[in-house]
Amino acid sequence: FSGVGEAGTFPLSLFCQWEEKNFLGKGNEISVNATLGSEAQSLKLGYVERWFLGSPLTVGFDFELTHKNLFVYRAGAKGNGLPHPYVSKEHWANSPGLAESFRLKYSRFESAIGAHTGYQWYPRYAVIRVNGGVDFRVVKNFYDKDNNQPFDLTVKEQLNWTSINSFWTSVSFDGRDFAYDPSSGWFLGQRCTFNG
Repeated sequence: FSGVGEAGTFPLSLFCQWEEKNFLGKGNEISVNATLGSEAQSLKLGYVERWFLGSPLTVGFDFELTHKNLFVYRAGAKGNGLPHPYVSKEHWANSPGLAESFRLKYSRFESAIGAHTGYQWYPRYAVIRVNGGVDFRVVKNFYDKDNNQPFDLTVKEQLNWTSINSFWTSVSFDGRDFAYDPSSGWFLGQRCTFNG
């Protein structure tokens, strides 16, 4: 359970996760994550094969569905590049809470599928892992476009189905004695993501 994100919403959300780290007795991993709340709902399925083709090569797949209720400023009608109801940058800077009642509520739906792979080596001093993956995501926002225009152009552009793809890579050096519950050792890692 967690706290509330917006005033006036139901103050609880439920998170459920099931994970099997030795699926069918072969060391593979399968997982299901679900979140249910008044502002966000999601479902994520994942599968990872740890020793693909009998080598320390990891191959995995993810599928995710997400729905969120979000808020954004409405576009101003005066053509001054400011959100409604502001008339100047000074007005916007000096009254940050004024526009709360002028916000536009919209729904966002996302669907994603991803694939990742990685390889690991076992020298004496640490376990070295190199990983990479791709994520293909489609996004659509829902709001009354005839009566409302969002100030954020990205929200407006995503009124139509929009694809957001990404590629990521990571490297890590793991010198811990036991990865799931270490009592000594060290860990160093870095991840980079490229969106387009």
